[in-house]
Amino acid sequence: ALHPDLVILNFDMTDVHDDWVRTRLARVGPDGLPVAVPANKRLETALIMFPLPKPRALRFVEPAERVLNRSALYQSLRKSRLGEKLFGGLKMAPERLERLGLVGNVQYDPLAITRDGDFPGLREAWADTERYIAGIRDLARAHAIPFVLVVYPHAHQVSATESPEGRPRLGMGPGLYASERPFQILEAQGRREGFPVINLLRLFREREATAAPLFWPDDMHHTPRGATVFAEGILAGLLERRLVPCRLTG
Repeated sequence: ALHPDLVILNFDMTDVHDDWVRTRLARVGPDGLPVAVPANKRLETALIMFPLPKPRALRFVEPAERVLNRSALYQSLRKSRLGEKLFGGLKMAPERLERLGLVGNVQYDPLAITRDGDFPGLREAWADTERYIAGIRDLARAHAIPFVLVVYPHAHQVSATESPEGRPRLGMGPGLYASERPFQILEAQGRREGFPVINLLRLFREREATAAPLFWPDDMHHTPRGATVFAEGILAGLLERRLVPCRLTG
């Protein structure tokens, strides 16, 4: 109804995890695409709540645990001081993922796609996300609206030192996570399905040397400098692909 001139989809590195979770809450249409995702914090919490530590011999209780996770009373217990003392905390942390064997598990590890390795369930999760991106492109195309995908890095993909306190909140440890796989997957989809992809990874890594910090030290979101790099990268990509009817001057 707004008749936009252009649809820009900004892909975030947590999107595959978010799609995995919300696909399980969504109402799905006959084409297999979500029609709506009802707000249900209790069910969403049940999906991402860390499982209880248990020996391999007790893995058979996991179906019952998944049912218990849906209880609001049990969730309140797990979040309480008593629950944390009995069962362990629910806060995201690299050591917590490691201890529970959940590193790379797209259900519990929000940034699983940024890690090296082919983890169980990740290809299937990527397939859903790619299908949703294609669905957005198809909707835009049906209305003769140009579509472009923008993909940008998180702090741990740009530098070993960016956001030292922010990254553990999403389960990431220190160091540079140099894998370019998520960017390559999305660029390949763009080539395969005929839509442009603006990849901002190289620009962020280049600007890190002269404009840091690009991310807040205690929060993985962009600083004003980082937001400027983000905006400049999108504008340059749109101009290069002739997706906006203007040019830079001055």
